[in-house]
Amino acid sequence: MGIRRARGTLADTLLRDKISAQATAWFDTNSSNTIHPVALLRPNAFGLYDMAGNAYEWVADWKGSYSVKTITNSLGAPGPDPNYERVIKGGSFKHGFIYLRPSRRSAVYPLSPATAVDFIGFRCARGVIPHGAYITTDTMSVLTNAVDIINPDVKSFLTSSKARLVFVNVTDPVLRTLCFIDFNDPYPRVREFTDNNNVHSPTISPDGKFVAFCTGNEGFGGASSVYIRCLDSTAASPWRLSTDSGFVPRWRVDLATNDTCLVYTNSAIDNASADWPITMTMLQTMRGGRPVGDPRILASNGSFHDGLSSDGLHLVTGYTRCLIQNMTTHEEKQLFLPPFNGKGLSGSTQVCNVSISNDRDHGDRCLFLDFGYGPTSSLTQTSYGPHQYLFVMDFSGNVVSWIKCPDGEDSWDYPEWAASGAFAAATTRGGSDDSRQIRFVNLGNKTSIPVVQGEELENPYLWITGIVSDTSRIPLDSLGAYYDPPLNTYEGLFSNKMHFFWKMHQDLDVVFVGSSQTLRDVDCTKLTNLTALNMGISGAGIATSSHIVMDYALNQCPKLKVVCMSAMPCWMANPGGDDGDLWSASIAVS
Repeated sequence: MGIRRARGTLADTLLRDKISAQATAWFDTNSSNTIHPVALLRPNAFGLYDMAGNAYEWVADWKGSYSVKTITNSLGAPGPDPNYERVIKGGSFKHGFIYLRPSRRSAVYPLSPATAVDFIGFRCARGVIPHGAYITTDTMSVLTNAVDIINPDVKSFLTSSKARLVFVNVTDPVLRTLCFIDFNDPYPRVREFTDNNNVHSPTISPDGKFVAFCTGNEGFGGASSVYIRCLDSTAASPWRLSTDSGFVPRWRVDLATNDTCLVYTNSAIDNASADWPITMTMLQTMRGGRPVGDPRILASNGSFHDGLSSDGLHLVTGYTRCLIQNMTTHEEKQLFLPPFNGKGLSGSTQVCNVSISNDRDHGDRCLFLDFGYGPTSSLTQTSYGPHQYLFVMDFSGNVVSWIKCPDGEDSWDYPEWAASGAFAAATTRGGSDDSRQIRFVNLGNKTSIPVVQGEELENPYLWITGIVSDTSRIPLDSLGAYYDPPLNTYEGLFSNKMHFFWKMHQDLDVVFVGSSQTLRDVDCTKLTNLTALNMGISGAGIATSSHIVMDYALNQCPKLKVVCMSAMPCWMANPGGDDGDLWSASIAVS
């Protein structure tokens, strides 16, 4: 109760500060998504107007990590990080309350000197900084931040323990290391590869054995390498793809040839840039984690780095416009436009972190974040800030689903559709604005669970196998993984019966359970006036039959009239049979 009161007090304080800030600063709550002339609001305590909000202040400092020492009159880092990031301060009309803080030195995306957007400007200053000090490398930590697994048992949520996760552990702007977790291990642990310190956008191969990543960030061009490495050993060295520049690699399987391929681009610049149409999208055939032959050009008119659909018919990119190209007609169109995005004509159409579906049952969909909307959205029925909702959109432009960030968190970041099924991995940002937590997201029922936490985590990618990808017809508590791992022929036959059960369960009048006698001797077609299903399985004992009745027939069949069970008396006390108290189980069912 003490913790709840403390949280309530903090929430009340933040709410009061947010209300108070509206008197001196334009931000997403009061700006109506537009910039305003200077000095319309009250000045701050120093008599200065618009020092927070309205437009971000572009400053001359290179962005770098603060050291553990106190720095007075900081001049930033003495040189640029790999993204050539500049510091911006003060928040803007498009950003939330937390971005107004003087300690906040960036917006949602990295900012290079060449960036020009509507929410960044200047604040005039006079004089020099006396006795300025740089953030020097000798005061920066050489150790990576700690990362902890907070939920090692993900099987009940994903319906499979055969899951692998890769992500980037960001210790500082020049120390970005690859981390890997295999949830199928008896005791899952975080394995960290420390031989690469500039990792971006890792993805796992379809067979789960390899990871591909690049050294350049989304939003940038220039030099970037693509590396592939085996996940089975942290000691094995990675190898570099032979390309002058490669960004955002994504694995896929060509359904026509069954070839494993790697799709990447030679640039990841803003697709609203004048230079974007001369960038390219490439496809490289892979075998055993190694390239086979030369890469071929998928698109010569743009870097569609957010994926190729499973049927190979569409390419997608989403920074900063959501663009889709038809691979047959080469038609290109922009998605997430009003009124389909739930916004008016003045609402932002900017998107980011677009990820194409790997779920073949929903191969025409993608997942993404947007920049928020100050008025009430006709989709969410709320106003919301940047990245507060995950959106799922089909390729016609209709937003089919949206998922709000969890309670206690301010926004999502780095969402990525999982390698199979209607699942995703994403990070969340809290009041400190650090991307501290990785969550798994069920895109079907809009639930999520926290899995990993650290100081700053980015680019999670979830690989799963052994699940049924089409969750729309199968209840979420049983996604069809009845033959995982395969043990015997009977298990495979019963797996097929379970899929029949989920197709028929709403209309079943009679369910038969039991062992081989039921399986072979009951003919449900003879019950002409009733809908019946034979759920018998060879070798089933009392406990197995009881489980089928209690957890499936009685819970999932609203029209059920009769349950028929066959049982051999000699099995009721067989210690070598089903687990549990078999006699009690039979009494419970009867």
